[in-house]
Amino acid sequence: MRSNLRYRVLGPLEVVVGGGVVPVGGPRASAILSLLLVEAGGVVSRDRLVDEVWGDDPPATAVTALQVHVSGLRKLVGEALRSRGAGYALEVAPGQVDAAGFESLLGEARGLDDAAGRARLLRTALALWRGEAFTGVPRIPAVAAAVARLSELRLRAIEDRVEADLALGRHHELAPELRELTIANPCRERLAGQLMLALHRGGRSADALGAFAQVGRALERELGVGPGADLVALDLAIRRDDPTLAAPAPVSLPSPPGRFVGRDRELRETAEQLGRASLLSMVGPGGCGKTRLALELARRALADHPDGVRFVDLAPLEPADDVAAAVLAALDVREHREGSAAAALADHLRGRRLLLVLDNCERVAEPCAELVGQLLGACASLRVLVTTRQPLGLPGEVVWRVPGLAAADAVALLADRASAALPGRGLDSRDADLAAAVCRRVDGLPLAIELVAARLPSASLGEIASNLDRRLSLLVTTGPGRPPRHRTMREAIAWSHALLDGEERAVFRRLSTFVGTFELGAAEAVGADPEGVAPARPEDVMPVLFRLTDKSMVAAISSFAGRTRYRLLDTIREYAAEQLVDPGESDRARRRHAVWCRRLVRTLWGPDFVIGDVWPFIVDAEMGNLRAAVDWFLRDGEPDRAIGIISPLWPYFWLRGIADQGRRWLLRCLDALGPTPTRARGLGLRAAAHLTRHGGDLDEAERLGEECLATFRALDDPDGIPAALNGLGITAHARGDYERALTYLRGGLEELRRSEDLRRPDAGLARAATLDNIGAALRCLGHLDEAADTLLAALATAREAGDRRSEGATLNDLSLVAARAGDLEGAERWGRQSLAVYTGMRFAEGQLDALETLAAVEAAAGRPFEALQMLTVVERERGLVGGAALSLERREVRESALAAALATLSQERRSEALREARLIGRQDLVTRLAP
Repeated sequence: MRSNLRYRVLGPLEVVVGGGVVPVGGPRASAILSLLLVEAGGVVSRDRLVDEVWGDDPPATAVTALQVHVSGLRKLVGEALRSRGAGYALEVAPGQVDAAGFESLLGEARGLDDAAGRARLLRTALALWRGEAFTGVPRIPAVAAAVARLSELRLRAIEDRVEADLALGRHHELAPELRELTIANPCRERLAGQLMLALHRGGRSADALGAFAQVGRALERELGVGPGADLVALDLAIRRDDPTLAAPAPVSLPSPPGRFVGRDRELRETAEQLGRASLLSMVGPGGCGKTRLALELARRALADHPDGVRFVDLAPLEPADDVAAAVLAALDVREHREGSAAAALADHLRGRRLLLVLDNCERVAEPCAELVGQLLGACASLRVLVTTRQPLGLPGEVVWRVPGLAAADAVALLADRASAALPGRGLDSRDADLAAAVCRRVDGLPLAIELVAARLPSASLGEIASNLDRRLSLLVTTGPGRPPRHRTMREAIAWSHALLDGEERAVFRRLSTFVGTFELGAAEAVGADPEGVAPARPEDVMPVLFRLTDKSMVAAISSFAGRTRYRLLDTIREYAAEQLVDPGESDRARRRHAVWCRRLVRTLWGPDFVIGDVWPFIVDAEMGNLRAAVDWFLRDGEPDRAIGIISPLWPYFWLRGIADQGRRWLLRCLDALGPTPTRARGLGLRAAAHLTRHGGDLDEAERLGEECLATFRALDDPDGIPAALNGLGITAHARGDYERALTYLRGGLEELRRSEDLRRPDAGLARAATLDNIGAALRCLGHLDEAADTLLAALATAREAGDRRSEGATLNDLSLVAARAGDLEGAERWGRQSLAVYTGMRFAEGQLDALETLAAVEAAAGRPFEALQMLTVVERERGLVGGAALSLERREVRESALAAALATLSQERRSEALREARLIGRQDLVTRLAP
């Protein structure tokens, strides 16, 4: 075997002899050599070589030709190419093939803990590539498989190198490269995540969210799926500015296994605060890891405190004990006989650059605050670090609230503790999703995670996860080495609960009725009980809620609108619910909660209700509470109130792409209501028909609509009858039965005219919507002049009533009428006006309707390239918005425009339009087209 022989396959196939490239020969010789390289050292039969190189129908001379090519290759590679029975084998030594060297470097890099060394090795590995693997070689099956495998390895190596560079803080220089990589690989989720992280770390969080939207559109278009859980979690983490996403510190000290895990950003932020303030208080609920974080911070701050760091645990003290004396004893300083313990302590600390850590101050908060105030006043160079469940309230105190662990840190902690609990076993990659779910369920509280790990010798992680609804009973350890308050989560919370006064305890347990987050107004409505213990008035709840927040029993967070919302962590909420034991108080609290939810829905869906981009997020925040309210009303035998919450929510379920979920809720409430005609039943049937139609089941939508009409007719309901007829008309229109649609809609309009009361604020809304639907049906029947007149009347009515949604829909319908009449200038004008109205409303689906209409205008006007781009973007965005199933007419409009565009464009121009469309979002089109 020639020692100076090398093979290069990571690019054009090359044989290198003595540093020079030797020609391989023609395509078949290249294919034969490539197959032998793929099977390096293995015997490849003549039959297989013939089948792969010449295909299914080889000529009679194929075997002879094969021997000729092999003979030519032997002149090139010498004795390395040997005959073996009825086949051939190419002997290849380690290091002779660049692909093998590439894979060897990958394995070496992945075994390194040092990010810089890993990045360096990966760069060396990637430098071996000169283009696509086996460039110029015919894609016979074996070569095609090798190309796919090597290309995937190359992408993984790039991702690994990027990961290492991100760990080294190189996010700024990575962003442009990652942008190019994601354009070339639009469905590659790991690359998209790395781009998002690099952008976010570089202060471009909005662009990071845009990158998430872009990969979501690509996945939906190319694969018909949405982003994976990891990418969704990263998107959410960026939105909430998760601290674990911050760029790593220039110097990172490893956390010893079993002692301290994660919290890098928390340590950086607290170190900065400690460097500026003389008093830093770490505040949080029991089990959140205050002590562990304070100890790690103190350890890292040793160099800044030449006189040392001293730690004092105040948990054993009773409220009446002398805190100063306890600190003196811990510091091993004798008390001055003439003065107080506080004075003696001040004398001892005066002039020292020392960090004093006071742990668990909550039971002695007042005397501790008094002592710290005296010490800081007397000792200018002293720093005090406090852990407590409520702030000390001193001037100049910096309060740093300790959150639960972020997702990655929480799982890492569980894995670390599981390794200790199950020596030689621990957790593996198959447990990752389950471990993450368990950590989320316990709010990332380190104590809870450690108690989970302590359970692993007696129960599997899956069994623990399935029993977390009883987390307070489950999260228990009997092992020594823990203080009593940390042996169970219940004891950890009870430690804080014991410090609450009567009013605080009352509000605390009543707040357990909330599921998820809540605002101040909701807390006031539910926390005040006129029939029970104080507070009895809503206005008295606010100061109590603020005290509960100070004492870490309630967490304060910010919503998307910048308004403060509150939450009880799940473990704390379970404990609070256990305290709501009085049946009378419990029933009253739950009823107040359900009534508040019903009032909220009425507020959100009042006469001025408009679908936009903001209100779905409002409902998102309240969905847990709304579900609970529905359940409580159904349990209490009040299905009319339950359906009163769900019926107005149908646009939410539609826009969120969960129409079937909303429909199931409605049917459950309708079953509980029974068949007796009531207005509540009619409204529920109307909403169920809407959601069923949006889901595409037009037969069932019609059945529900007919039952809705019968219900309202039985009640002689002046609002319900025209609304039911309008819904049936829309369903008939969706299936293409325009004559029937017109009958329903004109019947609805006649009902409106018969019963219309112009003093009612919503009279114009119903009339505008019905006229618009009539105009659309007339258009589909080809009555264009009558359709235009009807739609102009609808437009005037909508504007007079201030109904922006009907205005936008009517403008779009007018655009379609003009397009059918050949008035492309008018069609474009109406379409742009519709887009402007929907944009002002921030109504995404309406924007897509208008954009699709304008795309049809582009196709009709002889601009197929622009039309194809717009149609591609709209189709992609519809999948993300999750709107209604397209009607027959809209499908026809889209298909006609698409066919016109494709018929005009060459294959090259089609590909170019589709490629550019990947980079265009809905907002890009809106900006380009809205007047």
